[in-house]
Amino acid sequence: MRTRLTFLVATLGIAVVAVACGRASQADIDSALGITPTATLSADQIATGTANAALTQSSGGTVGDVAQGRIQYQLRCLNCHRPNNNVNAPVLSGPDNPAVALTDEQLITLVRTGEGHSTPPGPLNEVTISESQLINIIAFIRDQSE
Repeated sequence: MRTRLTFLVATLGIAVVAVACGRASQADIDSALGITPTATLSADQIATGTANAALTQSSGGTVGDVAQGRIQYQLRCLNCHRPNNNVNAPVLSGPDNPAVALTDEQLITLVRTGEGHSTPPGPLNEVTISESQLINIIAFIRDQSE
């Protein structure tokens, strides 16, 4: 029992040091921890699949996945678009949300071209954000403004 515990602690210590040094590959870390990776979808593939399943045209607007939009918003937008931010980006929730005055197409154009969008981040191209991720973010913003 003590030998196993010592081995486990030593293995975890080596893995942590290797990761902290930035010299270990994911395969080295998996090997040190005895992990056998299994094939899975990437987060982008999951988000895209979920968004594509949820996309519908409804009264001239595009409806996306609000839950996925929340995740993407938190990852991509919340750094600037939050209360008490230091870049003067508007908060995109509540009744004073400036996004409610824009159509979905106008919001997509604003994000894609960067026109009217402060820098950083400026325009976000297809490599940075997919169409389905952007639609999900818009669905989340619309949901938060009701």
